[in-house]
Amino acid sequence: MASSSPVTKFKEHYEENRTFSRQHELPKLPVPPLEETCQRYLKALEGLQDPKDYEETKRAVEDFLKNDGPRIQERLQVWAEDKASYIEEFWYESYLSHSDPVVLALNPFFVLE
Repeated sequence: MASSSPVTKFKEHYEENRTFSRQHELPKLPVPPLEETCQRYLKALEGLQDPKDYEETKRAVEDFLKNDGPRIQERLQVWAEDKASYIEEFWYESYLSHSDPVVLALNPFFVLE
């Protein structure tokens, strides 16, 4: 008599039930538009900065959008073309490469070379 326990049923379909076995079928996380990212950044800071500092930050963001931002965004998009996730490697480097017991003090940033 064939066993029909849950373990046996799982073993029959082991490969298709493995974690991440179907991840390649998921759509890639798109690189968000630069303007949207900057607006979200400003919105996050609005309640944390006093009005003077916030205005200075807004000017810095506007300068970034006019000058370096588009070039950096384009480089990120090109870099992300052959990646499953544009942020995965940065995430691993930021959070998993440290041997500190707690990673609460990390402030991740990206450097594109």
